[in-house]
Amino acid sequence: MTKLSLQTWLKRLVAGIAVIATIAALIVYVDEAGTRHARLPACEWTDDPNPLNLPYIATWCLLTKDMAVIRVYGLSRSRLLAERTYSELDTPRLFWDSDALGYLDGSSDGGRIALPPTLLDRVRAKFP
Repeated sequence: MTKLSLQTWLKRLVAGIAVIATIAALIVYVDEAGTRHARLPACEWTDDPNPLNLPYIATWCLLTKDMAVIRVYGLSRSRLLAERTYSELDTPRLFWDSDALGYLDGSSDGGRIALPPTLLDRVRAKFP
């Protein structure tokens, strides 16, 4: 193989891996969206206390025995600012920080939602 053909082969390999990863992520998203669509109407939402009196409301719901949804709203609750679906084996554990709402999930680090929510969070909240 010449150097040029090796570079071309590597580029195609990387592109192929990126396509497969994108398809896998899309499959997971569609599966979670289907679960949310089917179960959100019956959810019993629980507000999480906001000890820092930040201008946000966080609410959560268990969709299944191992899947939870967290939503962040402004104080008026008129607009959804951020939403996360994640694996949870127990009652969601949220913690407030001056610049983020954190949650513990199956991973060791958990996750965070920036406060105020980022533009990406606001856009994602509009999708199913």
